[in-house]
Amino acid sequence: APFNPESSVRELEGSRMGQIFYMPVFLKMLREKTAAHLKLYPSDFDPSVLTKIKTFSDFNVNVVQPLYGFKSVKDYYEMVDARKYITQVKVPLLVLNARDDPLICSKSLPDPSQVEHAPVKLVYTDKGGHCGFLTGNNGKDSIKDEKTDGRWLPSELARFI
Repeated sequence: APFNPESSVRELEGSRMGQIFYMPVFLKMLREKTAAHLKLYPSDFDPSVLTKIKTFSDFNVNVVQPLYGFKSVKDYYEMVDARKYITQVKVPLLVLNARDDPLICSKSLPDPSQVEHAPVKLVYTDKGGHCGFLTGNNGKDSIKDEKTDGRWLPSELARFI
C-alpha cells in the first residue's frame, strides 16, 4: 500500500538504488504498458510523452494525472495515500513492511496510535527490503534467530489469523 507516495517517490528518485535499479526497470515496464494503452486508446494523450518519462514523477505528471483526471500530481498522491484510509478498515488487516524497503519511505509508515481503533496490525522489521520476508538469509538455515532469518513470518501470520 502506498503510504505517503509523494515522499516515497522523492526518496526513490533520490536514492542510488532507485536511480540505478528500480527506476530503469519500472520505467521500462511503464513505458511499454503506456505504449500498449496508446495503441488501444490513441486519443488519451500525446504519444510524445513517452520520450519525456525519465522518472516516476515524469510518469505521474505525463500519464497518471491526465489519464485519470487528477487536478495535479499532488492531488493524485493525496488520493492514493493509504494513510487516510487505514482507519476506515472494517476487516482485519496485517500491514507488513521493512524499514529498509527502498520503495516505501520508512518515515511514512503509520504509527500504531493512528490505527488503535481499527482492526489493523502493524508489523515493521528493520531488515527485509521490498518483498524480502519469505526466505531471509538467502534460504540458508545458518541463523537460528527466527526474527532475523525470515522464519518469523508464518508465526506472525498465524497470530494474525
